Amino acid sequence: MTMIMKIKHTICTMAVSLFFCSCTDFTDDLNQDPNNQVDADEGALLTMAELGNMGVHEGEFSRIAGLWNGYFRGIARQPSAYWQYQVDAGTFSWNGIYQQTLAQSELVIEKATQNNNRILTGVAKVIKANVMGTATQLFGDIPYTEAADIDPFEEPRFDQQQEIYAALLALLDEANTDLLSETGAVPLDADIHFNGDPEKWVKVVNTLKARYHLDLGDYSAAYTAALLGIDNPEASLMGPHEAITGKANTYWVFNASGDLGADGQYLSQLLDPSSVNYRGNAKTNEEARFNYFFVENFQTTELEPNTMSTSQGQMFDGVFAMAADFPLVTYQENLLILAEAALRNLDIAQALEHLNDYRAFLNDGTYFSEGVNDAFTRLYDPYILADFEVGGIENQDNQSTSDALLREILEERYITFYGQILGWSDERRNRDEAMGVKLTPNQGSQLPARFLIPQSELNSNANIPSPVPGLFDRLPVY
Repeated sequence: MTMIMKIKHTICTMAVSLFFCSCTDFTDDLNQDPNNQVDADEGALLTMAELGNMGVHEGEFSRIAGLWNGYFRGIARQPSAYWQYQVDAGTFSWNGIYQQTLAQSELVIEKATQNNNRILTGVAKVIKANVMGTATQLFGDIPYTEAADIDPFEEPRFDQQQEIYAALLALLDEANTDLLSETGAVPLDADIHFNGDPEKWVKVVNTLKARYHLDLGDYSAAYTAALLGIDNPEASLMGPHEAITGKANTYWVFNASGDLGADGQYLSQLLDPSSVNYRGNAKTNEEARFNYFFVENFQTTELEPNTMSTSQGQMFDGVFAMAADFPLVTYQENLLILAEAALRNLDIAQALEHLNDYRAFLNDGTYFSEGVNDAFTRLYDPYILADFEVGGIENQDNQSTSDALLREILEERYITFYGQILGWSDERRNRDEAMGVKLTPNQGSQLPARFLIPQSELNSNANIPSPVPGLFDRLPVY
C-alpha cells in the first residue's frame, strides 16, 4: 500500500518535531496511540488540518525553497548540503501534505457535510486547496483525485498538474458557495486563523484563486478574483505564533543553531544599502526592511535571518521573531497580484496604482515590527509613470516602460515572499521572463526546478511517472 494512502480515518496528532516542537496545547485530549485510535470531533480535526497546513508552508519545504531562491545560504549540517542541491528522493516526505493536512481536511468535510455545516465544510475546502496547490507547485504531477480513499485506490494515480489546478479552482468555488450559505458555523476556538469568520475566509478563497490563475497565465481571471480577495492586513491568512515553547515561529526554532545565513545572497544584496545591487533610489529606502529581514551574527559576522525577539530581551522583533505570525495567504500578495495582472492585461496606469497602494502599505509601517519602525528609516514614495520611462529612476537600461514596471513588480514580489515557498514558485513561474528575477545557481549551471517524489512513494506506488522527473526537469505549468 502506498505511503500517502494510509490516511483515511487517521487521527493525526501533529507530532512533528520540525514544526512547533510540540502541539499539545492545540490537541489536548486527543489519543496519542496510533494503534488505539479514537474518533475526534470535527472542530478538533479542523484545528489539526490547519496546523498541518502551517507545517507544510512553514517547515522544511520553505527552508529548502529559500536555499534555492537566493533567500538563504546553507552554513552547516543539512542546509549546507541542500544549498548545493545535494538532495535525493529520501530528502522529501509527503507526510505533512497527505497525512497531516489532506486527510484531516477530508474528514472535516465528510463530518461537516453529514451535519449540513456548510461554513465548516467551506473552511476545510480552503485548507485542502491551499495545501494541494502548494504541493503541485513543488512536485508537479501528484496524486489528487484518488489520494484520500484507500479502499479502491491503494496505489493512487498521479493527476496531471493542469488537471489539479482545474480541480482546485472548482473546489474553491465550492468553498465560496459554502461560506456564503449562512448555514452552520465553525465550532468555538477550532479555527486558529479567523475564529470561524466566513467573510475573511471568502477573501482568502479569492486570493488563492487569483494565485492559481496567475500560475496558469490567465491574468484576466487572476485580476477579477483578486478584486474580491484580501483587502486589508487583518484579513490575511497567517499562521499564529506565541512566545511560548511549542507555539514559536518555526524559523526562530530552527535557526537557533545558526545553520542558515544570508551573506552574498540575492535578496540581501537587493536590500543592503552598501551593495552594488541595492534597489534603493530617491523614492525608496530599504534600510528598515533590510534590518527587519537580516541581522549580523556578532560572533561570526555572518548575515542571518532575523530571529531577534523582544520576548527574549532583544531590542526589536525581526521577521522571524519567536512570536511572529507566518504568512500563508496575505494582503501583500493580493495587492501584488492586482499589480502584475493589471500590467499583463496591458493596463499600465492601473498596475502602477496597485503598486503604489502596496508601497503606501510599506510606508505606513504596518508591515514592520514597532521596534524596526522606531530604529530604522523606511521610504516608499509613490512612483509616477515617468519613473519607468527610459532614463527614469527605475529604467536606466533603456527598457520599455511596461517592461521596467514589470521588473519592479516581480522584484517586489520576490522580496515580499521572503521565507515562503511562494517566493520560489514565483521565481520558477517567471524564470523565462526577460524582466524576471535572475538567480545564479549555487553550484553548477542549472537552477533546480522541482522537489523530488519521495522515496517512500517510489517504493510503494506502481503509478509513479515514468521516467521519474529529476531535480532540473521543469514543471508543466512553469
